[in-house]
Amino acid sequence: MLVGKDEWQVIVSDTTGQWGAFTYDSTKDVFRIPVKPTVVNPPQEWMEFSFEDLSPGSLTIAPNSANLVLRWEKVQIAVPIVVDVNAKVLAQAREAMTKLKPDDWRTPYQAASYCLNNDVALDEGKQWLEKSLGVQQTYANLGLRARWQAKEGHKDEAIKTAEKALELAKASKDKPDTSALEKLLAEWKGAGKS
Repeated sequence: MLVGKDEWQVIVSDTTGQWGAFTYDSTKDVFRIPVKPTVVNPPQEWMEFSFEDLSPGSLTIAPNSANLVLRWEKVQIAVPIVVDVNAKVLAQAREAMTKLKPDDWRTPYQAASYCLNNDVALDEGKQWLEKSLGVQQTYANLGLRARWQAKEGHKDEAIKTAEKALELAKASKDKPDTSALEKLLAEWKGAGKS
């Protein structure tokens, strides 16, 4: 870090294993982030690092942003960290789709579920859902199809698909928790009534 009166520069270097800044080489900087120090009250005796201000980001994976906060003595700095979680997850999903085994319905289901839950790559996610359903129809992927149909405004189709999913769940030896889909089904059926 380069410490100034009103602004600090947090430096990330590609040099590892270096102790202190005695042999610091600015040509090895990966990037610098300007931050404004603030006063800590009460003072922080021991240096403390924490991750704070996490943004919602993905509903299922991780936040899109956070601040890495350093507190020590009377000073605090917050270093912003931003990650494109959706791009990372979608890249991993696309890679996984190229390695699917013929009987794998779960991987495309999980990828499709991520897309619907996070409202990203919906066209691609819908294709993944159809791939999952083409391998094996289960309570999970039929329930996802019902949610997808409802999102697209096809309430009657969503109701039929949800009912089929619930039938599969009742017949399943695994006995999945169906309460969330049952609640949605009741909402969909009740939406047309006054």
